[in-house]
Amino acid sequence: MHRKIAVMCLVLFFGITSGLSAQNAAKSTAKTDKKVSALLSKTSTPEQEQDWTIFHDEENDIYYIDFETIKVNISDVVIRDEQNKVVYEEDVFDLPVNTIYELDMKAYKAGKYRIELRTFTDIIAKNIELK
Repeated sequence: MHRKIAVMCLVLFFGITSGLSAQNAAKSTAKTDKKVSALLSKTSTPEQEQDWTIFHDEENDIYYIDFETIKVNISDVVIRDEQNKVVYEEDVFDLPVNTIYELDMKAYKAGKYRIELRTFTDIIAKNIELK
């Protein structure tokens, strides 16, 4: 009789503990989702533009994007011109997270462009100007 009560107490104890840890995991996931959502929007803010690293080699008109400094996984890189027309697009999801991605802009004429880093749910964007 005492064994049955002891076993039932253990089952109850482990059931309650696993339920609490599942709730904590759900809270942690919700916080992470909020942070990622705050990073991503259809139009980037100056704070978002600083969250990813882009280096410009002005002499060779090459932009380098450091994927390791970006806090989310990127699926595509897109460049749009002043008329919002896509002039370049590449799928980059299979690239390692520590990639330094190179955008050679020599073939494009002077003007304003928008570099978009697309995730599966949103877009991080940076406006650039070629001279």
